[in-house]
Amino acid sequence: MDYSSKINADVPIKTINDDELNRADFSIRVAESILNYDNEACLVLGLMGEWGSGKTSIRNMIFEHINSKNNKHVLIKFNPWYFSNQDSLLFHFFDELTKGFNKTDIFNDFHTRVSKLKNKLVSATTINAGFMGNGISVNPSELFNKKDYETFNSIKDDLIKLFVGLDYKIVISIDDIYRLADNEIKQIFLLVKSIANFPNVIYILSFEDSVVKNALSSKSYSGEKYLEKIIQIPIFVPEVTQTKMNSLIMKRFDYIFADNPEVIKKYFDIGLNSILWKIFPFIKTMRDLNRYMNVLNFYKGSLVDELNVGDFLILLLLQIFEPEIYKEIKNRKYDLISFYKLQQLKFDEQKEVVSNLFNDLYALSQTKREKELFSVLLYLFPIFGKVNMPNQYFNGENINRWAENKKLCTEKYFDKYFTLSLEENEISDSVMSDLLEMDDVDAISQIFIDLDSRGQIKDAFNKLIPRIMEIPQKNCPAFIMSIFNIGEVIDLTDDSTTISNSFYISSILEGLIENLNDRKVIYDLLKSKLNGNDNLFTVIEFIYEIGYDYGCYLNDNPKNENELCISKNQFVELKDMACNKIKELNETGRLVKDNNLVAYLTYWHVWGYEEEVVNVFDSNFESDDNFIEFLDHLRNYSISGGMHRRKIAFDKIKEYYDLDKVVNRIKEIKHDEKTSEEHKLFCEKFCEEYKSFHFMFYR
Repeated sequence: MDYSSKINADVPIKTINDDELNRADFSIRVAESILNYDNEACLVLGLMGEWGSGKTSIRNMIFEHINSKNNKHVLIKFNPWYFSNQDSLLFHFFDELTKGFNKTDIFNDFHTRVSKLKNKLVSATTINAGFMGNGISVNPSELFNKKDYETFNSIKDDLIKLFVGLDYKIVISIDDIYRLADNEIKQIFLLVKSIANFPNVIYILSFEDSVVKNALSSKSYSGEKYLEKIIQIPIFVPEVTQTKMNSLIMKRFDYIFADNPEVIKKYFDIGLNSILWKIFPFIKTMRDLNRYMNVLNFYKGSLVDELNVGDFLILLLLQIFEPEIYKEIKNRKYDLISFYKLQQLKFDEQKEVVSNLFNDLYALSQTKREKELFSVLLYLFPIFGKVNMPNQYFNGENINRWAENKKLCTEKYFDKYFTLSLEENEISDSVMSDLLEMDDVDAISQIFIDLDSRGQIKDAFNKLIPRIMEIPQKNCPAFIMSIFNIGEVIDLTDDSTTISNSFYISSILEGLIENLNDRKVIYDLLKSKLNGNDNLFTVIEFIYEIGYDYGCYLNDNPKNENELCISKNQFVELKDMACNKIKELNETGRLVKDNNLVAYLTYWHVWGYEEEVVNVFDSNFESDDNFIEFLDHLRNYSISGGMHRRKIAFDKIKEYYDLDKVVNRIKEIKHDEKTSEEHKLFCEKFCEEYKSFHFMFYR
């Protein structure tokens, strides 16, 4: 593999020759066991491992070896995530199964019978009934009424006859199960257990077992026990030894900097081995490795003249694997680099101050690798030597040497590590060209967030919009998902323009979708994002905007359906999913604390949930604390003289609720002797803004 010039996409390997983790032998042993299985009974293998552990790569090597040894076995790959759509999930499974039989001697009979079975499944309006109650039913009779069940059973019996007596196996891989919603995970296991448990079929189900166990569990039934009933052969992905992963890390460093001898020379100056040993403990999977190396590859051109290579490599490690600590380092600059003030204290006092500083940072840790994290921070900031080095001192000679070496711990260079710009807020065209070649959602999202933290995101988006059509089509889905991931996190507004975040986001998404030009993929991406639980605003806002194109709100010159990125029926389905997500946010208490509260309530209201919107107001009306917090988040961006600021959305309150009732409640709180000073200040500010609104609205 050549990693020297391109960003490495986070995709599974396809062949045994690409294996870097010594898993080829393991995959071949599994493949041989499948080839040697001579029982007609349906067999279910569970290929289990954590996210990013390489399950799909192992599946690909298993299939490759089977193909090399036996050209009779039928190998079928089914990824339910591509068809994630409740009632149609089973329907699409049989579609894919039919395609797999296209070159077999039983294709015609199979196609005819499966077509009937698919139609019967789709007609089963009680498709979810088998997932209700205690545990999960594995009896398909619960999916149908008596007559339909008899028909279904008859069709299935005919199918079973086709599979009996085959002198080869049908191996069906079902991948990415962990990405599905809980009810869809249940459907997959119901399918394997009771609907498509045909003779001479071997299933390979790939999943993260903890996710599936949680999805299959109920109050009265253990998901683990249910899984044991389904999976006959559990296979756990072999762990990558730390020695092997360390070797790969070093190999990737060699690839990345092979064309940059100046940086290689600096390796020797800083002692690369000591740095690598600090990096090793944080990188456990190929996905971890790709994330780190992709971002490093993206910024490597900035290293030679601007920064200390070692400090940059370590800080990048924190940025990717300990993002909250990375942010806090930026905020705690003077606590971390002010040595003289610390020197004025007694040693015990110094030790206490530094220990407290480390504890503050460690409290933000995601990896909870205390010893390793301390080692990393000590490398970056000598101040941490005060914890266990009584004689550690900071004199002018040391500080000058650190400055000469362009260390992060110096006043002169600290801020540069968080800006990395050619000029203020500007990035180079070559950096943009590298970005356009990326195909890794996590890495693209990380770079956008990093650019935002450096104040460069607006320049990046201004340069990205006119170059969107240069992005290879295969990379567009990764860019679309990354925009959904970071759309509400980044800040593209400033005092010099009235252009909003939404304008930039929608411009980029429209360009990406035009470039991609694939309705099915776009629909699947939107649905997949809605099935998640985080960073939902951008995708819901995008779906809301599609409603304008269909004339759903104003009925004003709707566009032709063929011109739009999804069909009208798909829009309605996604709109309903979005409403349910807003409902979930409300039920979990997250809605009223969200900075996009006004927009969410607007979408909910326009989409026909007026009563729920009123209930949101009512539920937060009685408690002073809840009421004020609710109103504090009920703000819109206002623009005056080029200035962006958040103002309480009185127009929306008036549209959705009784504004007078709200104002009177605020006045009561303001004059209540028990009200805190903080709440009184809020009430005064509220009343001032209300006077301005009242004047403008009623004049």
